[in-house]
Amino acid sequence: MRHSHSRLRTPVIIFLLVLALLMPTLGPAEHSARQAIIKVRSEAAAKDMADQYDISLVDSIPELSRYLVTGGPGDLAKLRKDGRVLSTEDNALVEISETAMLNESTVALLDPSTVALLDGQGKLWDYQHPGDSSMLRQPALQKIQFTPWNVVYGDSVTVAVIDTGVDPLHEMLLGSTLPGKNFIDERRNTDELMDLDPQTAALLLEAGGRTTLNGTVVSVLNPSTVALLDSALAKLLNGRPSLYFGHGTMVSSLIHALAPSARILPLKVFDMWGRATSFRIAKAVVFAATNGARVLNMSFSLDTQSPLVQDALTYAKNTVLVASIGNDNSKVDKNYPASYGKVLGIAATDLNDRKTAFSNYGPVADVSAPGEGLISAYPGGLYAVWSGTSAASALVSGESALLLSRKDWKSDELIKRLIDSVDPLHDRYDLGKGRINLKSALDKIK
Repeated sequence: MRHSHSRLRTPVIIFLLVLALLMPTLGPAEHSARQAIIKVRSEAAAKDMADQYDISLVDSIPELSRYLVTGGPGDLAKLRKDGRVLSTEDNALVEISETAMLNESTVALLDPSTVALLDGQGKLWDYQHPGDSSMLRQPALQKIQFTPWNVVYGDSVTVAVIDTGVDPLHEMLLGSTLPGKNFIDERRNTDELMDLDPQTAALLLEAGGRTTLNGTVVSVLNPSTVALLDSALAKLLNGRPSLYFGHGTMVSSLIHALAPSARILPLKVFDMWGRATSFRIAKAVVFAATNGARVLNMSFSLDTQSPLVQDALTYAKNTVLVASIGNDNSKVDKNYPASYGKVLGIAATDLNDRKTAFSNYGPVADVSAPGEGLISAYPGGLYAVWSGTSAASALVSGESALLLSRKDWKSDELIKRLIDSVDPLHDRYDLGKGRINLKSALDKIK
């Protein structure tokens, strides 16, 4: 999804002062014009053609008979004409649906050791008794009629999150994440903090209370104000901030807030700049399906169709597929993967049940969910207030996981239950069938 440079305002940079010098994770070959995805009948045929046309087999998705190849333009042109090649497509660049559309009213980093959240009482997240967490009393969750007693029941459901990774040791996610898979570098795990240099990671952990606080970090006391950091820390962290660090952790923790019995399967597909490729996404979708994911959250958008991604989503036939529809404040007729069959496209509403200033809208939207000023976990033990259709998508994925924990529906049945339980919206924009209502969805379970 393309984004206007005008949206990258000062508050976004302030929010991202906790980020640091980042090592590039996408090698030059992956975005080369000399790369293609081919579909052939067998691996043997792919290897024969690789030898014949002097191309290299980079990666494969055997379940979909797809192979990522690289070679000279002339060799790839010859390959495409070979009768053994059933189809070809480019390895498209894909971006996360937002830079988290932050503004002065929603930017904050919260230090759990000094901030009394919302009503000034209770723990942000109570690991022993999640239903007592003050996190669960935030306005967005109240809007969808979520109540803390919802969290104490339910079987374990695997929710795959295709994103930037996760902080598995955050108090809100501790013990609730599966190992997952890093599709950028399979030698590394999915921990977002591993993308930072050690000094920056240590400072972030200190600010979040994972190491001894030295008292120099000033945290916000109100989620409607902008975070203030110690000047020395700000100077260090203001080098080359990434707009996407923490995105996977923020998404995963919102899912977990609604469905604490769910197991998060982090699939690290996007790098620190929010970039991925269609091949990498498809490989992650297949991995999620083959590893028992019942819900798949996709907070990203492609401007054009990818037959490979579509085939991967079709392969995940018993998985509830949830996708954000982007943050360009535009009417969108088609947006992928949200427009693919059996994928729920999610728009974002505010606390007045109106379209947020940033959310896309139009026929691509199936349902809406609150997406403005949500509070969720942030890597290093911090919490963040942020906005975006990614946040709205996470709430729908969380609701789906909670419903599945109560009853083992087929994916089509669950989607129908979810849509049938929404509250109607009276907005001039097309935001789908309505805004999700968790209480109504739970009341329908028999």
